[in-house]
Amino acid sequence: MTAIFLLCLAVSSVSCTPLKTQTSSDERLERSDDNVFSVKEETEDLSAVKLPARSQERKRASTVEQHTEEIDQLRRSLRSLEDNLRTKRGAGEGSTFVRWGRKTCPSGTSTVYVGIAGGKQHNKKGSGTNRLCLTKSPVFDYTSLVKDQYGLVYGAEYQYIGSHHDHNVPCSVCLVPKAATIMVPGTKYCPSGWTRQYYGHLTSAQYYDHYATEYVCLDNFREDEDSGYTNEDGLLFYYVIARCGSLPCPPYRQSKVITCAVCSK
Repeated sequence: MTAIFLLCLAVSSVSCTPLKTQTSSDERLERSDDNVFSVKEETEDLSAVKLPARSQERKRASTVEQHTEEIDQLRRSLRSLEDNLRTKRGAGEGSTFVRWGRKTCPSGTSTVYVGIAGGKQHNKKGSGTNRLCLTKSPVFDYTSLVKDQYGLVYGAEYQYIGSHHDHNVPCSVCLVPKAATIMVPGTKYCPSGWTRQYYGHLTSAQYYDHYATEYVCLDNFREDEDSGYTNEDGLLFYYVIARCGSLPCPPYRQSKVITCAVCSK
């Protein structure tokens, strides 16, 4: 009886305990498999979410690129329309000036016409005092006149102005696409923000025994009129010099020739 009991205990100690350990390992493996399967499902679910998100992102990027291109095209069209509008607004607008002593207009301007400088006889008190740029294509009116009841216009000549002495003076009327044009006497430079059209020397009538005319700016690179040398002393262009006293010296200097500039803005 005792032997049978001991055998039973031995069998129980051998077979029962390992069986319990094996069951625990199987349970852990089963739980591990469940976890792996769960992670796999979650990964697949996340991938399924990411794929539509990436597709939407690419679609948004394509839409943004398309809209950017459309905006650039609209901007180019707007600039073109603005340029056309400025061109149309600027057609025929601007200001004019006379370029005394030249048969051409400066770069960036258009020539209205090329003419001949003229005005009053230098030693007569009548007629106008302003200098004229006369057209080379005159049109006349044959109205009847009363003797000596009229003004006169003469051609103009350079007087004691280098190699141009006694030669006739050309002129050009020029249009510049800027709102204002001025003549600045006393300097060959323009104020800040203004564009210089040309520069040269201030000229007028001779000061002591000729009748007054206006001051004008004679181009520094003057030319002779095509009709050439006549020496008939009609309207005359003389250099203008500084006379100190009421004119402050400095900045001016006695007997120095006055420069000038024609400027636009």
